[in-house]
Amino acid sequence: MPYLIIKKNEEIISEPEIHRTPFKIGRLPDNDLLLPDLSVSREHCVIFRDSDEYYIRDLESKNGTFLNTVRIVTPCKLNEGDVIDIGEYTCIFRLGIPEFRKPLPGTQRTINVETLQERLFIRHGNRGNRINMHFYILHQLAKSLLLNPEIMQVYDTALAMLLQSIEAERGAIITYNDKGMLEITAKRSILEKVQSEPEINMKIANEALEKIATIITTDHKESRQIICSPLWEKSKLYGAIYLDGDVKKANFSESDLELLTAVANMVAIAIKQSELYERFKKETILRHNLEQYFSPDIVKEILSDSMGVSKVNMGIEERYGTVMFVDIKDFTTLSENLPPKDLLEILNEYLEICSKTIFKYKGSVNKFIGDGVMSVFGLPFPLKNDAEMAINAGVEIIRLIRDFTSKLSSEKRFRAKIGINSGRMIAGNFGSSHRLEYSVLGDVVNIASRIEGIAKPDQILIGENTYRMVKEKFRTAEVGNIWLKGKNESLRVFEIIID
Repeated sequence: MPYLIIKKNEEIISEPEIHRTPFKIGRLPDNDLLLPDLSVSREHCVIFRDSDEYYIRDLESKNGTFLNTVRIVTPCKLNEGDVIDIGEYTCIFRLGIPEFRKPLPGTQRTINVETLQERLFIRHGNRGNRINMHFYILHQLAKSLLLNPEIMQVYDTALAMLLQSIEAERGAIITYNDKGMLEITAKRSILEKVQSEPEINMKIANEALEKIATIITTDHKESRQIICSPLWEKSKLYGAIYLDGDVKKANFSESDLELLTAVANMVAIAIKQSELYERFKKETILRHNLEQYFSPDIVKEILSDSMGVSKVNMGIEERYGTVMFVDIKDFTTLSENLPPKDLLEILNEYLEICSKTIFKYKGSVNKFIGDGVMSVFGLPFPLKNDAEMAINAGVEIIRLIRDFTSKLSSEKRFRAKIGINSGRMIAGNFGSSHRLEYSVLGDVVNIASRIEGIAKPDQILIGENTYRMVKEKFRTAEVGNIWLKGKNESLRVFEIIID
């Protein structure tokens, strides 16, 4: 009995016997030999017998049938060892009994797993075995879901697989755009004259979505048979998969309906996965940016706000909070006496101490100004004890810097000074359309900066509003009334006594 050795990419896929004639070869399960690839037509070619001779005839396939590299236009006789090219497959015609080779003793044979999967499918996906075809399509699509985070690749794979199994001429993925309107997102067609295609019947797509049901119907005006299934995952509709074909050729079955429904469900899951993946990427970038300025608790709140959970307002508004300025005393002198590398190392460690301590006490690093650090407490999320938390952070920063510099040589040592003030200020996202940052401004902020400017090394000075809120919790001493440039009245300033 003659048989074929089927190869793809130089790998032997199968060795099916030509158990009867005519022996049809094509992409649909109704063929005697099913070759699951879009390069193969639905009914591609046929091998038949005349007396004791075997012949092959092309069935007007799109890509042609080639015998020994020559495209055939009339029936051609097959001889032992003839090579038949059908799409991506190479078939060698053999006479006799298939030799299912086994490895010789002491040798090893390796077969690619994907090749084995395709071999099993070709071997068992013959005439009438539509279940195997559907299983193969769902298997391939499942692989695509796992391997392709890009949703457009999933769309293309789904349509390609469906057009292999269902007798449709074209397929489309229809999804909702940002305005809530349906639009064609992906499309595939086996029609040669694409420009003459009738329009996709969006009315049928809308009906499938409204009913949340797969629909088989006929568009008599365009002479098209249509099958359409919603992309539905639990309670959310993403769109629909739409297939159609010439009413004279297409004959969609109950089996096609079941397959399309299963594929639509898998595509809907892929869309949801894609949304989650994009959301994860955006959140990762946002988290990375926020963690440079906010404490982990505040980052968590801001991220939950971006997902619609928190009710914090990041817009511009007047808010109450506490501002702290930290600066290195005589930084200019320090920078003049140290090599740039040493200076940078010291500065980075100093800024690290400030940032970690501010975050520890639920503050936000608003900005770095050279060797200065501006931070805010009680914004963007309110704290009941923002002034207390700011002072605790300031005291710890002074102590940590003392410990750090005590281990340095004398020319590298430095001291910090701190100014703190509380009150109402303008807070929100400021900047241009290209770059925004959350910041605060106003008289309270300016006073905090001026207070820090008059502080001495290792000294924390606070404004009167801050003093009123913490006078029972910290040891303080009144520095006295001071005049600040641009102010018509003197301001009472207090010192936090650090043990």
